[in-house]
Amino acid sequence: MTYSELFCHTYGMENTETRKDFLSMAEVGARLGVSRETVRRFVIHQRRIPYVRHGRNYRVPLLAWEQWLAEQNAAALAGIKEATHGD
Repeated sequence: MTYSELFCHTYGMENTETRKDFLSMAEVGARLGVSRETVRRFVIHQRRIPYVRHGRNYRVPLLAWEQWLAEQNAAALAGIKEATHGD
């Protein structure tokens, strides 16, 4: 079983051939407003967002992307709250 198949099985993702369960580096870059190469450095070299490898290509599972984005938003909101309330 490949890592991507294991990931899909673990997180209850269905057949990846029929659903858009993965984002390319370019798609992640478009969502963040940065280049594909910046995403590759951020994802692959710094390992900040989970990814899987499909042949020579790297993909970010959509579920992992959504979870990472929610964590980033929560951390940003917590930082704003702390800065404004001094808690």
